[in-house]
Amino acid sequence: MVKHINTSPDEEMAGYFSSGVGRIAILNIAMILLYLLAGGLSFSIYHQNGVVTLSAFLPEGFALAGVLIYGPRIIPGIFLGQLLLALNSGLGWFPAGGIALVNSLEALIAYRLSRRYALDLNLSSIRDLMLLTGMILLILQPFSAILGNGVLYLAGMEPLSSFKNSLFFWWFGNVLGQLLITPFLLLLHTGYRRINYLRLGVYIFGMAALNYLMQITLHIHSLPVLMMITIPLLIHCIHKDMLYGLGAAVGLALSTLWFTHNGQGLFAYSSQDLTQSLLNLNFFILSNLFLALFVGIIFREKDQALAHLHAVAHQDQLTGLPNRHYLPQLLNHQRRADDHTLSMLCYLDLDGFKKINDQYGHAVGDLVLKEIAARIRAFLRNGDELLRLGGDEFLIVLRKIKHPDEAEKIMSRLIQEIEAPIYLRKETLQLSASIGMIPLPKNITDPDALISRADTAMYRAKKNGKGHVVFLQQ
Repeated sequence: MVKHINTSPDEEMAGYFSSGVGRIAILNIAMILLYLLAGGLSFSIYHQNGVVTLSAFLPEGFALAGVLIYGPRIIPGIFLGQLLLALNSGLGWFPAGGIALVNSLEALIAYRLSRRYALDLNLSSIRDLMLLTGMILLILQPFSAILGNGVLYLAGMEPLSSFKNSLFFWWFGNVLGQLLITPFLLLLHTGYRRINYLRLGVYIFGMAALNYLMQITLHIHSLPVLMMITIPLLIHCIHKDMLYGLGAAVGLALSTLWFTHNGQGLFAYSSQDLTQSLLNLNFFILSNLFLALFVGIIFREKDQALAHLHAVAHQDQLTGLPNRHYLPQLLNHQRRADDHTLSMLCYLDLDGFKKINDQYGHAVGDLVLKEIAARIRAFLRNGDELLRLGGDEFLIVLRKIKHPDEAEKIMSRLIQEIEAPIYLRKETLQLSASIGMIPLPKNITDPDALISRADTAMYRAKKNGKGHVVFLQQ
């Protein structure tokens, strides 16, 4: 029997949008709209032959980011967006279609190169940034400029005398558009879960407002003076986060482009100084972008290096456990505990480990320590903590203990785990452990005294015949 289920048009539409086909359709429609809106803004500043502009060609930035993030399925939106933009700019079907095809092939090349050379979309290293900028400067835009202007030449719209200038204009405008938009969108995509969007908005619109104050209200008409003001502010934003610095640079660039579009600001031009004004405009934008990108990467790599050094300093290299340098941080966690359960500090020392080292050598002893550390880590509960003090000594913090007897039972079972045979290099090894245990106070003022007291409890356990747990009350 077939059961028929009636669905409303709204439910059918929701199901379509949630499907893969619906999502791809939405992405491509969004790309078409972005192409038309961003292209209109780019051409409003300056263009020739309908599609060649010396100012930033913003659609290229959206197209490159789209294909790097979503892959070839976004290419139909790139093709149709460029086609409609070119037709709307007065081009015929042949040149418009040819240029749309060139831009689509450019997007496909970008996707293939990014996959081949494993571009990290988070731009986490100088290598990734150099790969992206090199791909834009040396491959994508030379390809686009040569073939695109070739289409215009074949269509009779590009005289041979101006071919060289048009190549430069096309290359420069597209490069600027991709460097302005693509890295910002990539960082937005990869870091969207951790971004403070309110702060990002403050940096973007704050820099745009400051730019309005400088160029429109105060009429600053000196490029060096303008950059002397913006560069320190950008570095401050970059120091907070690369994305915030890049957002501030984008806000500065887009507001400057808008002022120029309205014939205002430092880069507003007359017919006599058009090229020079646009070159100054592009220099200003590129300087801020490269500052945000490369200084941002330097700050990011510095933070990663410091984090790695911090991790290495706080990590035992043999077992991968935290070492004694992590102890203040571990005990500081105890200060923040606000429930009514106990935490117990347990000092564990292996019994018989020295004999293994003496008989089989330190290489075997290291393997035994790694095995014991793995057993303890696997045995402990979620929330418990383990670190290696050095040699065959470990510290354990048991959290959420209701009564000391509970902790003693847990440690007794742990000793049984440790006493299980170790099969290593055709040898069967066996050792035990002695554990001293004390309660951790809520407010810890002298960590060394606590460890010393736990150590005392451990030695009492050894005197009891080893393989025992001794609890010392405060």
